[in-house]
Amino acid sequence: FPTRVKDLVYVDAVGFENPVENPQHPAAVTEKEIEEFKGSENYPKMGKGQLSDFYDSIPFRGWDKRYEDIMKFKGFVRAIISTRKNRTPLVVEHRKIAEAKVPVFAIWGEHDTVVILNDVRGNLTTRFPSAQLFVIPKAGHLPHMEQAKLFNEILFDQIMRGK
Repeated sequence: FPTRVKDLVYVDAVGFENPVENPQHPAAVTEKEIEEFKGSENYPKMGKGQLSDFYDSIPFRGWDKRYEDIMKFKGFVRAIISTRKNRTPLVVEHRKIAEAKVPVFAIWGEHDTVVILNDVRGNLTTRFPSAQLFVIPKAGHLPHMEQAKLFNEILFDQIMRGK
């Protein structure tokens, strides 16, 4: 719906990396994969691992427990596996967006360790040379939660009202 999209805002977005092309895309998730994933060594640690998404996890105590609660659902596990299996390069999609001349904005947590800005900045600026980048200090992968006031000021006062 290119005629309906007036602005595009990426928030610590995946898709700017250089993932390996997946020849089996879309790849289905099997019951065996779900059981193997749930039986893996890393599965019990994933909830605690979510805390590293934050620059400062102290204000988000209990986040790991909530994550562990939803990890009990097969559909959630299937979604995690599917996301991992179906990561594809978004170069073509980014090219179409750039050709549509939609204003692009990117908001990034300065300390994001999930999608590290310095690792993807080259692709971001090459694919969207006129993109406006906002880097939020003292924020990791979830800047909208960690620095909600600043995030909202950027999104609503600078991006949305700036139109």
